[in-house]
Amino acid sequence: MTAGALFDSRAEWYDEAHDSRSVDGHMLRARLAKVLEIAGDGPGAVVDVGMGPGRLVEALASRGWTVSGVDVSERMVELARARLPTSANRLVVAPAEGLPFADASFQAAVATGVLEYVRDLRAALDEIARVLAPGGLLVGSIPNPRALHALSKRIYYPVVARMRGGRAAGPRRWIPPASLADLLAPAGLELERTAFTSYAAVPTPLDRLLVGASTRLAESLERRRPATALLATQVVFRAEKRR
Repeated sequence: MTAGALFDSRAEWYDEAHDSRSVDGHMLRARLAKVLEIAGDGPGAVVDVGMGPGRLVEALASRGWTVSGVDVSERMVELARARLPTSANRLVVAPAEGLPFADASFQAAVATGVLEYVRDLRAALDEIARVLAPGGLLVGSIPNPRALHALSKRIYYPVVARMRGGRAAGPRRWIPPASLADLLAPAGLELERTAFTSYAAVPTPLDRLLVGASTRLAESLERRRPATALLATQVVFRAEKRR
């Protein structure tokens, strides 16, 4: 199954999960809020690479940005266009490794929940840097590979996939946060800061059995922001295009 087909099959679930009172819903909302906090308000042109159903695109537009976006999933793009019809012609099906935009077209780019899935990470980062103007901003995210919740998913999802005779739904790769600066530098992107978010404590699949308690605990942790990174499932980063 191609990445586009995989995410076509998960599009409605992923979209609806943003509104759900579950740990998954909490993690998605917390990541989106942190990205918006770091990206700031417009005006300016921003591209969402791997935009999914357009939740972040919609939020950026409401903050004064002129938005564009791409996703490999046709169904995700359909949902994004329905959510933001005034920008529909700028929301297109395309891979992160081949962005259909001119050089230096954007003052900012966002890439959340996508870098761990792209086929060629180096090509994707090069493309994001290409479409950014000098001094442009990239706000991205990666899963925290040290998170206890992530560790439980790395065990749980492959087991379930094997039982069902299918493909695991987890990321293609796990990127250590300590490697981000070196990973971004060849594309001309300078790492400025990182922030932990999307806290969760109850491992999968218990978080699905104890939904209410697991979600309340996750939301409490998000407010308190404990020092340990072991409970934060996402790392959001900000980088600037140097050249």
